[in-house]
Amino acid sequence: MSQDPRRIDYDRNAPLEAAVRIADDLFLGTGNVLYVDNSGQNKAHLPGMFAYSTIKEALAHTLANRGDIIHCLPGHVETVDSAAALDMNVAGVTVIGHGRGAKRAQIEFTTATTAYVLVSAGGVSFINMDFRNKFDDLARAVLIEGYGTRFEGCRFINHSRNDYETLIWIDYADLSLTDLASADGATATGSTITSATGGFKDDMVGASFEVTAGTSWTAERHTIVAVNSSTSITIRDAAGSTATLTSGSGSVSKANDVVINNCQFDNVTLEGSPGATAAINIAGITERWEITNCRFDGFWATSCVNAITLASYEMLIEDNVFLNRDTTTAAGGIDLVSGCTGVAKGNYGVHLYTTAIQVYDLASLENALNYHSNELAKYGILYGTADT
Repeated sequence: MSQDPRRIDYDRNAPLEAAVRIADDLFLGTGNVLYVDNSGQNKAHLPGMFAYSTIKEALAHTLANRGDIIHCLPGHVETVDSAAALDMNVAGVTVIGHGRGAKRAQIEFTTATTAYVLVSAGGVSFINMDFRNKFDDLARAVLIEGYGTRFEGCRFINHSRNDYETLIWIDYADLSLTDLASADGATATGSTITSATGGFKDDMVGASFEVTAGTSWTAERHTIVAVNSSTSITIRDAAGSTATLTSGSGSVSKANDVVINNCQFDNVTLEGSPGATAAINIAGITERWEITNCRFDGFWATSCVNAITLASYEMLIEDNVFLNRDTTTAAGGIDLVSGCTGVAKGNYGVHLYTTAIQVYDLASLENALNYHSNELAKYGILYGTADT
């Protein structure tokens, strides 16, 4: 009996009903269903079915916001060897990986430290995919620019450059697994946009804009209520006053409404030294991020979730496990810049540093039943209680 094509093979302990529910929702759409396979092992099981060799190739045959789905069959390996080698530039496309263990469909990073997947369109989803780094000092694996990106049941893994190693490790890698820019046309770091050069776009309506120069308005959070042209926007402050900006600069929230749920971040080195800066590095202003039900295990030099550049708003960080094995620096589970808002609830953070440190820096997030412990105390206590 053939397997129901709607079933998603989560290679983790996620409830099956959750996977089926997501699949059912996807198949209610009117989009096309495409297949990807470069392993050669599925042809006998799928007679007469055409499969593209790469996600990139399949993506060229999709249409925006139609609900197209790309199925990556067991054993498929998508190689990303340069910057934006895979650009998810079609809005509303979902990529679903199939398979278990070593046969699980994966995206593999090789050849260059600048290799990464770019998510430039909105509403892109990855479900049940492996993202495996096999190159030293990879700067990032995924760069998010589009709104509404979703990662469900995915694994982000720092893999040995020597395939025969039994442990997952990489020597002193600098790996930010999910790094993001805050605006279209922004600089490489994605934190600032100038109205004269960056270009405002229609999908920025409703986003936040923080004025930094060229106006008498204070450097605080405002809302974009209209995009008049590529060099002119109308903004509104908290009191309801509006103004039109045609010069000056500021930061636009981008990569909003991102959901990272039921994912696994593994970054373990044999050296016992930090192998990465952060698992999730939020470099620009964002809104309504959800990081839920994830597991972080490895050596993180700053923290597992890091947002220390610009404030992110209305965040939800819930029911995650943070295990930071770093013993050389006082790095914890969550580190947020002052001004971040939202809720952190039900997280458990552990670090192996032998001195009491702050596992969480939640900025202005509401703190609800978050536990933490360290190698010195070796027992969990509620965050807000002094570690010993």
